[in-house]
Amino acid sequence: MLNQILTEIENSPRGLCLEEIAQRLDKDPGVVAGGLDLLVHMGKLDQIENSMCDVCPVRGMCNVISDTAKIFFLAETKNVLNPSKE
Repeated sequence: MLNQILTEIENSPRGLCLEEIAQRLDKDPGVVAGGLDLLVHMGKLDQIENSMCDVCPVRGMCNVISDTAKIFFLAETKNVLNPSKE
């Protein structure tokens, strides 16, 4: 499932929130949240709170669903799960 999460975020022109990822994968949000936490801990994903939107360089292109959601996006690090994509 971790690769599926990374693929969904990679294929999105912007970051995604938990609800969007769970819906796209047809998975329970609680299960997806665990995967997101692990990917953040691994350094594969970064997250921001929507309160950071005012200083975000892509705020004009972003389509945030919830005012309180965390937005997840790919981190600027090596691809640990799929080294061939480096």
